Amino acid sequence: MKTSIGVDVGGTGIKAVILKKDGSVVAKREIPTPPRFTPRECAYVLKELIRGLAAQSREERCIVEGIGIGLPGLIDRKRGIVRYLVNIEGWRDVPLVSMLERDLKKNMHIDNDVNAMCLGQLLFGQGRRYRNFLCVTLGTGVGGALVFHKRLYRGSTGSAGEIGHMKLVTGGRHCNCGADGCLEAYIGNARIAARARRLFRSRRATPSRYTAGSTPALEDITAAARKGDPLAKGIWEDVALYLGTTLANIINLLDLEAVIVGGGVANAGGVLFNPLRRVIQEKTMRQKNRKVAILRAMLGKYAGAIGAGALTWEE
Repeated sequence: MKTSIGVDVGGTGIKAVILKKDGSVVAKREIPTPPRFTPRECAYVLKELIRGLAAQSREERCIVEGIGIGLPGLIDRKRGIVRYLVNIEGWRDVPLVSMLERDLKKNMHIDNDVNAMCLGQLLFGQGRRYRNFLCVTLGTGVGGALVFHKRLYRGSTGSAGEIGHMKLVTGGRHCNCGADGCLEAYIGNARIAARARRLFRSRRATPSRYTAGSTPALEDITAAARKGDPLAKGIWEDVALYLGTTLANIINLLDLEAVIVGGGVANAGGVLFNPLRRVIQEKTMRQKNRKVAILRAMLGKYAGAIGAGALTWEE
């Protein structure tokens, strides 16, 4: 049985799968991201994780044809180099593929994590029904990836789809990328939680799961919004306004069929997606016969790892 190993490297956790060509998962693992996320430490952890999965694949009588890794930053996939990780210091022009291939002796592929997730949606998830769409991930950062005519579009330098760094506000909040006013500076999960803390601290009554003085988790804000809490609902409506305005501009520019949204922030469900669909409908140009689907990503929390595994077989 021919398989690949897919790895999704995140700021807090690393997820990995053994993937069959039909998209089914033979095995999966999740480990915490090393506290000192240096290239050397990351390479060591990835080798150990991949070796463990390779051993398991042999027990399952699988032939591992390649290894794919998705990382949250600017990736030169042709040269196997991590150019820059926006939210993690110490990563500049790191030759990650050569660091891993010497020991693992397998065909290696690296790419931006949202590109990997998007490839998974294209082959096995929500994107199977569409030819032209945008994938968005909402979490620590805000990422995007584009599909045109059933193929990933990476642009001239491999950085196409970086919607998190589209500029919303002139002279606005400072972003980790070094610029000001980026979308990510307004709807990254840390920004949402910090705003919730300020709002909830300003009143006596707080959501039942939130302890005054702490920083609420996104789940706390979502639970409060679902119960009708006006401040919590307002937070998600603001996220929908920022994101929906950006997406409406992209839809107007590219005439997309669908937008697929994943990542931890997307777990808010209807309290985010309902106002998001409303904002997009209000702000996109009216075009006859155009209906843009706004969808939540499939494949669960291993979506990025599944997409990374599919990099092995990308045509």
